Amino acid sequence: MTSAAEAPEPLRQWAGHAVCSEVLEHLDDPAGVLANARAFIKPGGRLVITVPGGPMSAFDRHIGHRRHYTKALLGQVLLAAGFETAKVAAAGWPMFNLYRLAVLLRGGRLIEDAAGAPGPLARTAMGLFRHLMRLTLADTPWGWQIVAVARKKN
Repeated sequence: MTSAAEAPEPLRQWAGHAVCSEVLEHLDDPAGVLANARAFIKPGGRLVITVPGGPMSAFDRHIGHRRHYTKALLGQVLLAAGFETAKVAAAGWPMFNLYRLAVLLRGGRLIEDAAGAPGPLARTAMGLFRHLMRLTLADTPWGWQIVAVARKKN
């Protein structure tokens, strides 16, 4: 990865907004990566981040998750990277959490499921969750999807 110091001058501080969705959970040094990305964002620019929270499943570990987050942990990472947090929310209660519980219960078998075509039960469950996700709340103490909006300090 190119560091901000090595980036061409025209790219430094050019972005007014940036999105980092479902990435940080795969990194050993998320604050370092965000600090590097910070150099590309204008002063006052916004960064939107999503990361998983709640327990990790066998499938999560299989696809490379190093950790799952809480609101407090994501806030600490953002501060360590030089951002001010505008909002950190725990979304997903109750339907996203129910979906994640199904993933946890499926365990290592989900790894095998993902390698082939989903069966009729899996297709039915996915269709059901597609509709039920509309009932998900944006910020509760129990949400397992962590969302943050941060601002680059001037």
